[in-house]
Amino acid sequence: MTAVALAKRKDRRNLRAVAAPPAASPAAAQHPRAEHPRECDALHKRRPHLALAYWRSAGTREPMANDYNALLAKRQEIETIARQAATISGGGFKMAGAVVDAFVDLTLPSRVDAENDLDGFAADAEAPRKPGTIMLSWRKLTDVVTDIVIAAAEANTQHLWIVVFVGLTIWSKLQASAAERLTADEATVMLALWKYRRLSDEIGDDDGFIKTNAVRAELGMPALTRDKYGAVLACLLQLGCLDVKDGVIRLRDALRLPY
Repeated sequence: MTAVALAKRKDRRNLRAVAAPPAASPAAAQHPRAEHPRECDALHKRRPHLALAYWRSAGTREPMANDYNALLAKRQEIETIARQAATISGGGFKMAGAVVDAFVDLTLPSRVDAENDLDGFAADAEAPRKPGTIMLSWRKLTDVVTDIVIAAAEANTQHLWIVVFVGLTIWSKLQASAAERLTADEATVMLALWKYRRLSDEIGDDDGFIKTNAVRAELGMPALTRDKYGAVLACLLQLGCLDVKDGVIRLRDALRLPY
């Protein structure tokens, strides 16, 4: 086996056991971690394979360092959106961070001809790059709504809708959507539709209306009228969160955007 093959095998074994960052140096001072230490540490814990390339880029791989700056700046932008949404809806920063962790997945920009993530750090400054990706997943978020609320010390079980509201705000802002200002109504409808959807990610229009008001009753909120429910569905349709056909609502799980 060649030395290159052995090195790649070692890299893969280290994906989930990333070494500590190198000692500080003048070059490392220009590294993204110097400017975004908290975001980099969070990424190190959640995405070890990206962290492996990250530490290798310190002071030596300018293209990869630039890619990390772009990724961390985008995460910071999304976290700001989440905090603003949580604040106006009565949540808190801890809840906002948990929503971003569950709902948002970011990938690095990469070299166009890179074969895999581990090869990406070798790109030179003039190599063509393809943009990074933002992936939003309702399935991942709605699976942990209750856990997020319980973990947020400032929240209670009546704040379940805030988790979805923060997700909706991120979804809307990243698309620069022209939809009307979001409210608790859109959040509670989304919460109910995802909670009571069938395995096919579908639910009947009438059933969705009934389940929405059942969820709102559990949260201590007044019932929606049929007209208001229809207006909320129209807003969610405009946002691309769902489709409606022949009286059946089909939920859209994921959104993929370049950055």
